Amino acid sequence: MSFNTVEISEYTGNLVEYFKIGPISGTTYRYAGGTRTVTLATGNPSIDGTYAPHPISIGDLEHTRDAKSLEVPIVVPRDNVVAQLFRGTLPDVKIPIVVYRKHETDTEVITWWQGTIQSCEFRESTATFTCRPTLGSMAKNGLRYRFQIQCNWQIYSTRCGLNPNDYKSAVTVSSVSGLNVTVSGMPVVADGYYNGGYIQHADGSKRFIANHVGSVLTLIMPFVSLVATDAVDIFAGDDHTHTTCRDKFTVGKPAGRGNIDRFYGFFTTASRNPFTQGGLTQSGSSSFPE
Repeated sequence: MSFNTVEISEYTGNLVEYFKIGPISGTTYRYAGGTRTVTLATGNPSIDGTYAPHPISIGDLEHTRDAKSLEVPIVVPRDNVVAQLFRGTLPDVKIPIVVYRKHETDTEVITWWQGTIQSCEFRESTATFTCRPTLGSMAKNGLRYRFQIQCNWQIYSTRCGLNPNDYKSAVTVSSVSGLNVTVSGMPVVADGYYNGGYIQHADGSKRFIANHVGSVLTLIMPFVSLVATDAVDIFAGDDHTHTTCRDKFTVGKPAGRGNIDRFYGFFTTASRNPFTQGGLTQSGSSSFPE
């Protein structure tokens, strides 16, 4: 008997929902919306597995033209393992979630909903995930390239072309005070060398470095768990100017050029607006940044 046949019948329903969250750092969490542990063996490896009983539920689905309305709430206990990842800061990676449905009197399992967890709100004894379907991600605004002096590429991205391992240093945390992390074992570099770079914990979590002075790194956001003696990796930063691209990132690059062939900015743009500032310069001659 098929899922739809049972779904439209008057007496043979008894629907059960199954939730698969992850993988998160290699771990996948499977929950059953009932009171019993259930093992699904459909022959589909993305569905099959053991689903533990858990007080979890999904809100009503609504299909409209409004992208915001595509979001659905999923409620779990506030001490849920996945919910705890949202305490303090957002997780570093997108967390996928899939909802399957099955009738107890039928063997067919269908994918009812899938998407990612966008945020989590804690209320008394529960936590509510705000989830957006995979299709809904197409409704958000995309990044646009700008006509600007600085490079448009994100450092270490595919189009930037730099290998982060060429600019990585393994260090040890000496102390943590709020957003300030003091490390030992840092190579001898000028202050600011790591500005715009990032620090990566052994568990894969990352935090961007806002400022670097001596052996102290000031982060944009704190780590959920970072203590003295932890081993971390730090990666050189970039201010996206053409001089930094040319002079700083030279590993495996042509002499005197660095990574300038990958630079996607317009550093010869005039420093004055000829339409609003009376010409390119006060004297009327061209003036370009160095």
